[in-house]
Amino acid sequence: MQGNTDLHRQYPIPNGPWVMHQTWERVLFAHWPVAAPLLASKLPPAVALDTFDGHAWLSLVLLLVSDLHPRYMPPIPGASAFAQANVRTYVSKDGRPGVWFFRLDANSPLAVALARRFFHLPYYRATIKTEQRDDATHFSLSRGRLKHPVQTLTCDYRPASPVFEATRGSLESWLTDRYCLYTSYAGRLYRSDIHHTPWELQKAKAHWTHNTLFPDCGAFAATPPLLHFAKCKGVHVWAPVEADSHTHPL
Repeated sequence: MQGNTDLHRQYPIPNGPWVMHQTWERVLFAHWPVAAPLLASKLPPAVALDTFDGHAWLSLVLLLVSDLHPRYMPPIPGASAFAQANVRTYVSKDGRPGVWFFRLDANSPLAVALARRFFHLPYYRATIKTEQRDDATHFSLSRGRLKHPVQTLTCDYRPASPVFEATRGSLESWLTDRYCLYTSYAGRLYRSDIHHTPWELQKAKAHWTHNTLFPDCGAFAATPPLLHFAKCKGVHVWAPVEADSHTHPL
């Protein structure tokens, strides 16, 4: 990651050292407007649903993770590179906008185990296959558990515009310029901060062959999503802290 400017952030870079680095590649952001009461009912009371011009949003993010490693350590074999999909919405706590993950799927059992253990995120193992041809990415996901129906996603996506940086205050910036995530554990709310340079976004095109992820939100219906693509971004991650204190690590 180049530079350490935080002018594009809503609040300063956290004090103290980051604990993990990872690189996100071929990122697809797919955003759907969703009724705010529906999403708010799925959040704990300690965190507030964030809205833009009165509208709530649910996003599906597909990406390839690479070069994942703890600070001062080499990549962990079996957990440093994998494909991932996450379903998220947008929340805030004490003026700090962030994201709330309803579910994250990855095709690395070790990465899933480590993320659940140290960040207490709702990570699950899924079968994910990806293929890249020039600027196009094919992403296929299948997940299911005993007594639960199999849910699938098949998507082909590619960038469809020149690179641009979202204007501060725009919907594109509101959806993508998020520098922390919130999660709950043992009845308490925690925040994990992240930092990266500004997104180099492109508009995107996507074709969905199958998509049955998160059906109870009704987001993946006939409404076309707002799509963005990012080729590559290096990210630093801080250890979770209690969101009410901002000081005590998990």
